[in-house]
Amino acid sequence: MERCEAYCDKNPYYKNEFLIEKTKHHISSFNYEDAKALIEKIETPSFGYKIKKAALYKQLSKNDIADKILSECSAELAQMKLSDEIYASYLGYLNLCYRIGNWQIAEEYSDNKYYDNLYNTRRIIVQQREKLEQVFFEKDRKKEERVVPFSLNSNKSVTIYYSRENSCYKNSFVFILGVDKLCLPVFSDQARMLPRVYDEIMNSSKYAYWKMALAVRTNQEKIINQIFTRKTLLNVDDSEKQCLFEKLIDVVKLYSEKDSYDRKKYFVSVKNILNVLSRLVVFIEDVNIITYLEILSRFSKKEDSFIVGDIKKILQIISTRFNGNIANACQNIIFSEFDVRYHLASYFDDVSFEISEEDMEVYCERK
Repeated sequence: MERCEAYCDKNPYYKNEFLIEKTKHHISSFNYEDAKALIEKIETPSFGYKIKKAALYKQLSKNDIADKILSECSAELAQMKLSDEIYASYLGYLNLCYRIGNWQIAEEYSDNKYYDNLYNTRRIIVQQREKLEQVFFEKDRKKEERVVPFSLNSNKSVTIYYSRENSCYKNSFVFILGVDKLCLPVFSDQARMLPRVYDEIMNSSKYAYWKMALAVRTNQEKIINQIFTRKTLLNVDDSEKQCLFEKLIDVVKLYSEKDSYDRKKYFVSVKNILNVLSRLVVFIEDVNIITYLEILSRFSKKEDSFIVGDIKKILQIISTRFNGNIANACQNIIFSEFDVRYHLASYFDDVSFEISEEDMEVYCERK
């Protein structure tokens, strides 16, 4: 890595590309401050790099900084003398980047007049999604067709299989890498495709971390629930699950109890982080459940009807792993720190563990 960095420092183009890829690595690793520091170092000698820098800021939810850069880009683009193809490409890219965090498209970012241009970046990204949808449709339609033979002596069906694996596999990666190349996060309409995409690529290698991290960063509960299933997680190496667990623990520690529960500030909302952690923790070592209960305890005191319902569901999930070791290590959490409305102790009814007389008196006084 050091040799690569030393080489890239000698060439502005490679230096920027190196910084961008390193930033994306920090984003995938949920290293918020490291990613932010690297983005600030990215130089903007060209128009494209300015938009990429804004796109990376958008991934950190620094929308004010990003939109300021995009506004400067829009004014610059209006003064540039370009061919229709290059203009459409830049305008479509601006449009895509501005859409993140904005409900409406300002007139200066509208690319409607250039959307039919084959080089429009937004059109290309949309077409990649539409092509993938069509490929999946064809595969699902032809994967299994039952033909009933015309025979008086048989009522069995014959199953014919059609293979389209290579096309689905290839286009799934094209779909993901297309957005990644632009430094953009996955948009909501694209995120809806991820569960189906992961059916094709989740087992493409033993390294599943980046795929799981991308799913988490969609910050969409429905998508997360569809991808982080027991079946999927059973096929992911424990070290990968452990790595993601630790990264998300670091992120949730950045939030205070006063921060919004369901709005993201650091990559993912507290709501979705707690959800993913509850799905990971049942597959890894007991010490992680103890860490997770400490985090849950912090947020259990929030006066929010939504979080109350979510924590109760989470406790039902993780309680299947409760045992005497966890109970002994978490006595203060169970009897003192966790909010009383959750009745955390009741989840340990069938678990044997010892409480000293001194601690018993303290817990009874607090109650």
